[in-house]
Amino acid sequence: KYWVDRPTAGSAPPTENQRREKQEVSHHSDLSLTLQAKKSRVVGQVTVLRGQIEQQAKSASRLDQKLTEIEGALSGQIVKSQTLESRVVALSSVCRRALRSD
Repeated sequence: KYWVDRPTAGSAPPTENQRREKQEVSHHSDLSLTLQAKKSRVVGQVTVLRGQIEQQAKSASRLDQKLTEIEGALSGQIVKSQTLESRVVALSSVCRRALRSD
């Protein structure tokens, strides 16, 4: 076997170390691609989640605004009902006096 005695470029089979090194480089390349794919997926998921959070924040803001409007309306209704209640009390007092005076 000529290449054993005098190896020339490209004619000698790879040594065990060269073969192992090539496998490690290939394995490293595969891992790198796998990690890159996972990173891309995670970045995509984070982007989707960020969008969902922003939508929920907008929704929460709208709900808060609506609640504030409802509270204002209820406060107005409470004032009206208190006013009506005091008018009813005054009117019933007038009616009682009118009935007593007869």
